[in-house]
Formats: sequence, structure tokens, C-alpha cells
Amino acid sequence: MSLRWRLILLVSAGIFLVWVPVHVHLYKRSLVEIDELWDAHLEHTARVLLAMATASAERGDLETLRKLLPRIVPARAVQLDGIDARGDVPEGDRNRSLAFQLFKGDGSFRLSSRNAPQQPLSEGILGFSSALIGDTRWRVYGIADPIQDLVLYVAENHAARERLASHIIEHLILPTVLVIPLLLALIWIAASKGLAPLARLTRELRRRDPLDLQPLKESPMPVDIEPLITTLNSLFKRLQLALENERQFTGNAAHELRTPVAALRLQAQVAQRATSDEKRQRALGQIVIGADRATRLIEQLLLLARLDVTDRIPAPEPVNLLGVAERTIAELEPMARDRAVRLQAGGSSDAVTPGDDTCLGMLMRNLIDNAVRYTPAGGSVEVLVRASEPFNRVTVTDTGPGIDVGQHTRMLERFRRGPDTTEPGTGLGLSIARRICEIHRGSLMMENCREGGLCCEVRLPPSAEHEQSTD
Repeated sequence: MSLRWRLILLVSAGIFLVWVPVHVHLYKRSLVEIDELWDAHLEHTARVLLAMATASAERGDLETLRKLLPRIVPARAVQLDGIDARGDVPEGDRNRSLAFQLFKGDGSFRLSSRNAPQQPLSEGILGFSSALIGDTRWRVYGIADPIQDLVLYVAENHAARERLASHIIEHLILPTVLVIPLLLALIWIAASKGLAPLARLTRELRRRDPLDLQPLKESPMPVDIEPLITTLNSLFKRLQLALENERQFTGNAAHELRTPVAALRLQAQVAQRATSDEKRQRALGQIVIGADRATRLIEQLLLLARLDVTDRIPAPEPVNLLGVAERTIAELEPMARDRAVRLQAGGSSDAVTPGDDTCLGMLMRNLIDNAVRYTPAGGSVEVLVRASEPFNRVTVTDTGPGIDVGQHTRMLERFRRGPDTTEPGTGLGLSIARRICEIHRGSLMMENCREGGLCCEVRLPPSAEHEQSTD
């Protein structure tokens, strides 16, 4: 469902949820007001009729009352002996809403309107009451004159009130029903106008070339859309940086792969042209060395490709840094022994960081491998692990020649190697180490030791669970 339709449905549903209770309340309140108004009118009519009946009774002249009442209410008179003299009642009189009955105090019938029913309107109840006579519901008001011994019941047919209630419903609902299409059209227009900037943004993005990562214009735009524009521009910036890194990575990788492949081809040609087994074996040995170098380069390139597509470890687990350091030293011990380099590790076993054990092992392997390769025979490489706040620290210190201070930052770039290096390598070890630090929310720093050699310090955040346990 589109955002426009969702907005229209939500607004329409909100209007409906408000409109229905309001109109129901208005309808019920109108009925109450109608009942109160008509009850007041019924009581007033009863008092007027009783006053007239009382005056006529005092004069003993019901004949005058009988002639006067039809001007007010269609009435009929009866003989004083109780014999009904109603006769035929016109249909129009039967449908009149107001009726009355006049009795003596002893219950004898005296006078009634033409549309009054045969039965008494009330069983001696004074004040307001309701009665169901036949199929007709009556609202009755009874009033008495104790002096003249008269009781008057004035009644109103409920059908009149129901007709008025139906009339009110028609006037409440019919205009609203007629207005609903216009209201929906106005909501549609308002939603379209309100979403117009978003539609323009959509059209602009559709027309863009896939490689066009220029920032979007942030004005004029509604305040609600500005965070979206800012986020998209930030995404474009990151994508542009990623594409540039990919282009640089691809170019550098192609250049670096070209060298070992060319060396392999050259050594293969030497082996083909060798005139003795000794030369052939030497060439084949160089092919093996070149293949190993190419294999290591490809592995590191694949590792970098995997690391570049993530910003953080998806499911970090607590990793003991001292345990990783000791395991890595055990793996590199044969190489260090061949080079007459002493390897040792120490520090705190409380240094625990959230991360990936394999990646952190690669981090330490690259740093320690670099230190061993560039440390002369008789030297040493020391790994020290410390648990401190706010970071755990892993320091790899060697007794090698070190690196010029101005080259420290550049040595963390990909395919960057020292100008005077003679050791075989790809120039990716330190950049891989830095990338692993980044995705673990840590950092990698280098500095030359005062006594000589290079010191690489890795800072990694402590594990939250370990912090709680130490507290």
C-alpha cells in the first residue's frame, strides 16, 4: 500500500471514529432536549385546560367549554349521565398528537378530545407517566383540581416525537453523507500536496545514473524530509568512498598479483630451458616459493574483501586476549626459532573483549609475524596484554630497526611497504590488522621504542559481561 493511501485511510478512519461518537451523542442529547421541551409543553397545556375546565365547572357551564375546546384541542362531550355522544371521529382528528380526558373525582367520565382512546389514559397517576393503549404509546400528564373535584389527563402520541427524532437524524446524517465524498477528495488533494516533495525526490532518484553519488539538494524541503535527505547523502558519501576504495583495491590487487604471476611464468620458462637437473630443481623451487607468495597474497585479498563489507562483528562473543596471544605465539614459534628470535607473551588474563576469535587471531598473527620478520637474529618480540580502562591493550614490541615517524600512518595503508625492506611480503598485514581493529570498535597505533624497535598497540573495548563480573 502506498504512503498516500495509508495516510488517506488513517485520516478517514480517524474522522470516522470521531464523527460517529459525536453524532450519537448529539442524537441522544437531542432526544433528551425534545422530551424535556415537549413535557414542558404538555404540562403547560394541561394546566391551561384544567383552568378552563375549573372555570366552566364553577359556572356549571360545560356547554361553553365544549364549544371552546375544539378551537384548542379537537374534543367531544358526553352526557352527564356517562352516555357517550362521540359519534364518528374524522380521520384527521384521530391522527392528532394531543389528546385529553376529563374525569370527576369519583372516576366518572366528563369530557375528552375526539382522538382520545376509549380507555382511560392513566390509572389515577398524577404527573408524568407513559401508557400503551392498543398499538399507540402515549406520554401522559395528570393534574387534579381538588376544589372542583376534577382530574385532567393530557396525553401526547409518541409517534410525533419519533417523527421529530427521525427528522433530526436525517438532518444530522444526510449532510454528512453528502459531504463525505468531498471530504475524501480534499484529503486526497491534501495528501498529494503534502507528499509532493517526496514524489519529487523519488523522481530525481529514478533519473540518476547508478554511479552518480552526488549529494541531494536539501532545500527547499519540509522539515520531516530533511533527516531522510541527510541520511541519503551520508549513504551516498559512504558508497562513494567504498567505490573509490574498491577501485584502488582492485588496481593495487591487479598490480600486486601481476608480479608473482610474472615471476612464476619466468621461473617456469627457466625450468623448461634448463640444461641440467640442478637448474631445473632450482627453478621449480622458486616456482613453489612464488606460488606460496601468490597464495598468501590471494588469501589476504580475500580476507580484506570480507572485512570491507561489514562494519561490525555480527555475533560477538567474549574473547580472552591473552589466550589468543599465547595460541598465536605457539603457531609462530617455529618461524621465530628458525630466525633466532625469542618470542614471549604475558599480561593479564582478565583482558576480555567482545568479538570474533578467528579475526582477533589474524590480527595478532599479522602483528607478531611482521615483528618477527623485521627483528634481526638474536632479537626478541614481546606481547603484553593488559586489562585497563576504558580499553584493553595488546602491545607487540620488537627489537628491530623500527619505522620512520613520518611513515607510521602510511604504513597502515594497503600494499604499503617500507622503502628499505628486503623481506618478502604483500604490504597488507598492517592494513588487515587496522581493519580488524575498526570492526571491533578498537584502534591500532604505532610508535618507535626508546631502546630501538617498533611498538604496535591495539586498543579494544572490554566485554560488558566481564566488567560486571569484576565489579
